[in-house]
Amino acid sequence: MTLADFSPSRDNHFTLLRLCCAVGVLLSHSVLVFSGTALPWSIVGIRLDHVFVCVFFAISGFLICRSLHRSQDLRYYACARAARLLPGLIVLLGLTVLVAGPLLTELRLADYFSTASTWRYLLNLNLLDIHTQFQLPGVFQTTPYPHTINASLWTLPIEAWLYVMVAVGFCVLTATSISSTYWLRRRALGLAFIGYVLLSVLGHRALNTRTDDAWVMLIFVCVFLAGAFMYLARHTLVLRFRYALALCIMLWALQHTALLPALAGLAISYTTLTLAYLPRNKMRSLQRLGDYSYGLYIYGFLVQQSVIYLWPELSWPGFVLLSSTVTFACAIASWHLVERPAQHKIKQLFQTKIR
Repeated sequence: MTLADFSPSRDNHFTLLRLCCAVGVLLSHSVLVFSGTALPWSIVGIRLDHVFVCVFFAISGFLICRSLHRSQDLRYYACARAARLLPGLIVLLGLTVLVAGPLLTELRLADYFSTASTWRYLLNLNLLDIHTQFQLPGVFQTTPYPHTINASLWTLPIEAWLYVMVAVGFCVLTATSISSTYWLRRRALGLAFIGYVLLSVLGHRALNTRTDDAWVMLIFVCVFLAGAFMYLARHTLVLRFRYALALCIMLWALQHTALLPALAGLAISYTTLTLAYLPRNKMRSLQRLGDYSYGLYIYGFLVQQSVIYLWPELSWPGFVLLSSTVTFACAIASWHLVERPAQHKIKQLFQTKIR
């Protein structure tokens, strides 16, 4: 059976995979916040917390490509993507600046609210600006990982720009009639894949020695694009666990080459889709509980920093237990009170379901 036989089905484990990866990021960040040092574990040179984020990008690339293909409506696509990211982020930024900041700052409240950077923090809502602000005046100055309010937010602009790229690609395909012609579509996909490999090779050579996050961004982009390619190639792509294992072995064998980003994208995306679709009828009840992964992701770092600041003498188990409990409570509230109502509103407006 090909991926096309599975992709229309709701019998999948995307919610479970996202939840597991959000918990993985949460635990990985807890090490950073508690000790001031990132978790040293990595897989083929990719830090473990970044591997978890890669799964998010793989799922996103596949599902939003599927959503746009099904709806053929850019207005719905834009509204659905905005409803996924913005409502929860608006509430988070408001709570951060107006509640957490005043309670946790070491400045006088008058100085905190009169500082321009306090209000500039709200501009993190502009997800087309990749220059995320991580600091608020006087906040978290003495924590083991100081001056950083929410390190998780830096990946959201990357995802937003990838959404834009998908929309641009859709417009190009529609305008040139490639999407309606099988012969042209196959060749366009082949050319896009060649471009994907070139992006990996050239990007790896240009970025792998840099000390900033540029190389990791390249990995995220490749994983997202691989997820999108797999949806476009769904009619010929067969899901097998042994194929996923073969891709992972190939990735391990070639991890020191310029093909690493491309192979990481293919291996992570294909393995993610295999885990999402092949184990049938397992834990589908999670689909009804809600998708708490986004809330866990955006609230986790802020909550962890707040807990370690307020109770610096906490033991490691106590810190993890308290911060994780509060983060889950925030994520559940965010989904049921903010995210799901916003997505439901979009469904009503367009009389279709967000996919």
